[in-house]
Amino acid sequence: MIGLSMSAIDTLHFRDSTPFAPTLTSPEHHSGQFPPHPTTVVGALRAMLARSRGWRRGPWSSDIMAVLGNGPDLGLLTFDGPYLLREREPLYPVPAHLLGTDDNGSWQPYTLLRPGSPVHCDLGEAVCLPAPARSLQPGIRVSPGTGHWLTRAGFEAVLRGQLPDQKEIVAAKELWADEDRVGIQRDNQTRTVVEGMLYTSRHVRPRPGVDIGVHITGLPDDWLPPADASLAAPLGGEGRWVEVRRWSGDARCHTPVSERTNEITVVALTPIDAGEDLIRPGAVIRELGDVKVVSACLPRAERVGGWASTGGPGRPLPLVDILPAGSVLFCEIDEPERLATLLTAEPLRIGRRREWGFGVVAIGLWPDIEESR
Repeated sequence: MIGLSMSAIDTLHFRDSTPFAPTLTSPEHHSGQFPPHPTTVVGALRAMLARSRGWRRGPWSSDIMAVLGNGPDLGLLTFDGPYLLREREPLYPVPAHLLGTDDNGSWQPYTLLRPGSPVHCDLGEAVCLPAPARSLQPGIRVSPGTGHWLTRAGFEAVLRGQLPDQKEIVAAKELWADEDRVGIQRDNQTRTVVEGMLYTSRHVRPRPGVDIGVHITGLPDDWLPPADASLAAPLGGEGRWVEVRRWSGDARCHTPVSERTNEITVVALTPIDAGEDLIRPGAVIRELGDVKVVSACLPRAERVGGWASTGGPGRPLPLVDILPAGSVLFCEIDEPERLATLLTAEPLRIGRRREWGFGVVAIGLWPDIEESR
């Protein structure tokens, strides 16, 4: 496994699935997301590696395809990530089952969710919806930690069913800044602006020391620069460039699960391409030793498309629903020893397109019910 970090040279631009046309109003153009999805990073790295072997345009040669694959086939490669890095250490999005209070603009952890008592709802009978592990005091309003990140120590505390320290929480505004841009469509023949063709977009400018990290398995050592060198590669929209260097870090977390654990939380470290069945109560996750989904805390699903530049003329890819990083599945397992064996072969992956970096998960414990403080 080889680690790479990608440092922005200027701003970066990653579109989401919302429309992007000059007929829309300006606020509707402010589409963008960060960090990028696995498909964006994998596409950029494969193109960079092909260029390092002499490719410039057109189809890849047979020796390049033998390693990098072609189109959706990744050949010898498997990717793990991307992860957000600060000073080359990974950060993790706040899991969806961690709720906090907003104290003068500062989000502070308050309680964790866990499966509650069975109820009858639109999902069926005897469904265990998430409930706070700690009783809410009158007047207390809690919300998910959207827009916040956890250090490794803070994330591992959540996996143990504990609240993280405030010092382990990092707001997104401390990691990058959004920059709104206005663009035009130019008529190259007349060298004038096409009337009515104004576009607005949102770029991100990572703070110093904030990078994107990814691991690659199956890549020959001589395909990358030496540890003290770097490569430049375009990443995302508008051909923005990043500097790619070796990264010796590791995004895996200590998992507090033993062969006696029957109730686990599955927390997404990267987006999950799940399909329809994974998130429903009673569904079975085969990749984790046939654990059964009991309940879930899921942020709003994201729509991911992309652009296919191989196999003929470029064309857009169909949009697919994915569960964002930070999604949480509460599960039960009948044979804990099977899961304990799988944990020795981390990273664990579930869902589809796992070789692309989708579906990397961490395993934790259900929070204990605690008395109100």
